[in-house]
Amino acid sequence: MEPLLNSTDFLKLFQFPCLGYENPVVFTDGNYGFSVLKSYPNDYGSLLRVFIRKDALQKLDCPLPVTIEVTYGEKTGTGIRLAANATSDPIELLSIDEFYFDPIKKKFSRKSGVFGTVKEIEPRRIIEIIHKSHIKPTRAIIGLWLRIKIVFWRNIVANLLKKLSNIFIFLLYLTSGTSITRDPWKRIIWPEKLDGEEEKEKIKFGKKKTKEIFGYEAPSWEIVFYCCLHLVVFLIFFLEGYKPPLVTIIFKNSFLTVIYVITTLFLLDVVLPTHLKQFIKWADKLFYLSSTRRIKI
Repeated sequence: MEPLLNSTDFLKLFQFPCLGYENPVVFTDGNYGFSVLKSYPNDYGSLLRVFIRKDALQKLDCPLPVTIEVTYGEKTGTGIRLAANATSDPIELLSIDEFYFDPIKKKFSRKSGVFGTVKEIEPRRIIEIIHKSHIKPTRAIIGLWLRIKIVFWRNIVANLLKKLSNIFIFLLYLTSGTSITRDPWKRIIWPEKLDGEEEKEKIKFGKKKTKEIFGYEAPSWEIVFYCCLHLVVFLIFFLEGYKPPLVTIIFKNSFLTVIYVITTLFLLDVVLPTHLKQFIKWADKLFYLSSTRRIKI
């Protein structure tokens, strides 16, 4: 469906400047809308984007859903630079299913309430609603619950996930000698660094010297760890006077001993590092989702 307005006419409906938002810029990327900046005295700003997505324009549905995004950060020559904001700063917001635009009537509507009641709304009122929610964390009482949610997701949950990934990293280093950076953002930006020989400043792998035990060749680090682990377990059992019947049977039979050593070495050499790397990636993904969590309004 071809839009009945161009982006410039769509922009004029909002009559900027409004609430400090000024100097709007019309999109030229195929989306139907604009961005507009509100400046603050500390060289920070709020960037508001109001647009109809390209895929929505290609459908015959009417009215069209309006996507609204607002972010806060340090001003640059081309917009703003997102930063790790304090909990009392304006918050990032995303609205994707609340406001609609009818290109025939040139009217906006808002769907709200439990039953999804649709009512007509003025364009400038939309800006007021979004901006009020955006600056809500800066309000001492009204923004308290929102600040609690920000702290929960971006601090408490994110830090717990970071500690969990550090545990997996420690286990990987302990069992295989593979050293991985503890900075989750570096691992998120370069996810391939978990899968091969990498640059030393990103991920540094242990030397690939190998040793052979019962015919199974594995890296020296893993052989040494394997032997130390069994020595520790033996000392614990010996001091406690505990003799597990199954273990006794295995080590009294040479064939079963070889099978046990090769199988457990394979688990240590191949299976465990692979799964630990997957656990690290899983924890990193959840850490990213928690750290960058947006509030849907």
